[in-house]
Amino acid sequence: MIAYIFLFFVGAVLAFLSWRRWHIMPSFAAAGASGNLPASDTIAPVSAAATDNEPRCLRLVASGVRAWELAWPGFYGATFTAADARADADALDCIELCFARFEAVLRGKNLAVLMGKLHSMNLPEVRAVDKKFAGVSGNSGEPAVVSIEVRKLGQS
Repeated sequence: MIAYIFLFFVGAVLAFLSWRRWHIMPSFAAAGASGNLPASDTIAPVSAAATDNEPRCLRLVASGVRAWELAWPGFYGATFTAADARADADALDCIELCFARFEAVLRGKNLAVLMGKLHSMNLPEVRAVDKKFAGVSGNSGEPAVVSIEVRKLGQS
């Protein structure tokens, strides 16, 4: 007997929720048409280009053959090491980037300039140049990346 009462109660609750769904939802659509709430057919999807000009990924181009695109949502941080901090005479600046599944190492001259854009995740692309051209661009204060290494985390 208790089982029948329980089943009756559950059935009544489900019937009420079903009735409520079909009788209350049209009032939301009417409110949207009057301007109080947005109606579902008046909401248009907003494209990413319309909201911002920020890149969705960082493109690293090591040569004409190797390129990687690493998504900014997977970016964890960057570490900068200046060439002065190393004992090597031919030492280059180094930036280590950590993403969710990848680690990238950039080496070059004047790489400290890139840290601000990395911090704001507003850097669309980094291209490596030949080492013989690093002196030309590196002496002007512009960053010059001479090597890019990307490896998947968990692999040597």
